[in-house]
Amino acid sequence: MRARSLLLEMLRWKAAAQFRHLREYLSAYRIQFCVYAVLILGFWAFCFLTVHKTITYVNQTLTVIGPFLLDRMLSIFLLAVFIMLVYTNLLTAFSVLFASEDLPLLLSSPTRPGEVFRTKMGESLFLGSWTYLAFGIPIFAAYGATLSAPLYYYVMVLGAMVPYAVLAGLAGIVCSMFLGRFSRRRRLRLAGVLFWILMGLLVYSLKDVLVAAPRHTAEAADRLVQWEHARSIYMPHLWFFNLIKESLARHGAESLMYLLILCAAAAAGFQLVGGIGGALYQRVWQTSQESGDDARVSRPGLVLSLLFLPARLLRRSAQSVVVKDLRLFFRDVTQWGQMMVVLGLLVLYLLQLSAIPLSERRVTVVNVMVMLNQAVLGFVICALSIRFVFPSLSLEGRAIWTLASSTLTLRQLFRIKWRFHLAWVCLLSLVLLVPAWHFLEMPGSLLFVVAAQLLLLSVGSVSLSMGVAALYPRFYARNAAEINSGTGAMVCIILTLSYLTLTTACFLSPLLPAREADDLLSGALEQPLYTLFCWSLGLLLHLAAIAVPFLVGQRRLERTPL
Repeated sequence: MRARSLLLEMLRWKAAAQFRHLREYLSAYRIQFCVYAVLILGFWAFCFLTVHKTITYVNQTLTVIGPFLLDRMLSIFLLAVFIMLVYTNLLTAFSVLFASEDLPLLLSSPTRPGEVFRTKMGESLFLGSWTYLAFGIPIFAAYGATLSAPLYYYVMVLGAMVPYAVLAGLAGIVCSMFLGRFSRRRRLRLAGVLFWILMGLLVYSLKDVLVAAPRHTAEAADRLVQWEHARSIYMPHLWFFNLIKESLARHGAESLMYLLILCAAAAAGFQLVGGIGGALYQRVWQTSQESGDDARVSRPGLVLSLLFLPARLLRRSAQSVVVKDLRLFFRDVTQWGQMMVVLGLLVLYLLQLSAIPLSERRVTVVNVMVMLNQAVLGFVICALSIRFVFPSLSLEGRAIWTLASSTLTLRQLFRIKWRFHLAWVCLLSLVLLVPAWHFLEMPGSLLFVVAAQLLLLSVGSVSLSMGVAALYPRFYARNAAEINSGTGAMVCIILTLSYLTLTTACFLSPLLPAREADDLLSGALEQPLYTLFCWSLGLLLHLAAIAVPFLVGQRRLERTPL
């Protein structure tokens, strides 16, 4: 059998196994599948309506700087998606290229290592990017429908999403090969250098965005024109951005040009990475399988020592779990690397917030930015919960039975992890709120209400993530990336973001009619019954999201067969 035929047979076997598993699941869990389908369609509808309402509100309220603000939001969104795709594909590629169970068989067969690498590279690109392709569709559809885009806009955007994901995935694969080659020594230093290189490129790409704020709103329109012509032509997110803008302006030839640029860059990158990576793959794979030459018991550094201090105040059992989770987090480069990327993007967001033209102190502009900031911070909190809280239970791995047989029960383990994640998520939400309060000059009463909403959202998102993690444990997963690619992760994303949308809508609904008031909170209280109804409904949603997953998750974890 030829080498290429062997790879095609392997892919066919995997596809057949997945389809067989899907058929068995549909025959056994039809009602559950229908519930999942309804949740996905409902989540798509929520995304569509949220983007539609946001764009409509910004255009109608901020007539001068509305287009300027929307362009900035779109550009930063595309860049953030690109960076997160790079790190997601880094996680996935490291697992697929160096930890797959079929690799020893493939590399010992007559198949050339280059063919194996290209096959695994395609598998990694699909596994690392399918969530972006699935959940990006309603967002781009809502953006085009709200701005009256022509029909070919949707064709162009759908065609551009695939090469855009491929370019980000190739960057992640290159980083995973780099880590695999030097995985035995100085991994933390190497990953830190890699992170700061990426952040430097990120800041460089935003040099046209991180500029001084316009001194008044009339200048913002001129700044928009200048900003359009001050962009670097080498960043893929700007190619995608220009494709969207040209399609909305009904410039079909220009948008087609940017689509061809994306496709050509993705095809060239695939060939380049496939050729060079294929030549180096077998050596890198052998290096990654060797035991580290510097593996030894080491003392915690200064950062870990400072983080361990609060843990010493806990009980012995809780202290052991928290210290172990902290050690594992900082040993896993991909975990703390993604956290640093998210925090870096938040710093850029705060810089953008400080550059909003508020010098004229227009009440409407300030109030709108307060509400948008609350929605953005809520999204960040939920995203962090999904990414870091959800896999925490399954990361206990096959050794979960040792905890179950010890004096520490699984119910106690659930509560310890819940309190630990709740502490850092709530602390981070308050830390992020302080600079926003400073830049937007929110009054104390409004700051108290916004802080209460963020804290409730933090507790609810942590409870939802922990509860779904207990319902869908994956103790046999090899890493966090594999945990976050399963059915439980999909359910967690849908439930958490739906919860965010509903509670944010309940919180902001009384504030929207009062956007022109000098005091946003006082304006909302002019309609006390409506405000009381909306905020009471939001509070009930918060309590349900906190209590139900917390109680159900503990019971389900105790009954999990180990």
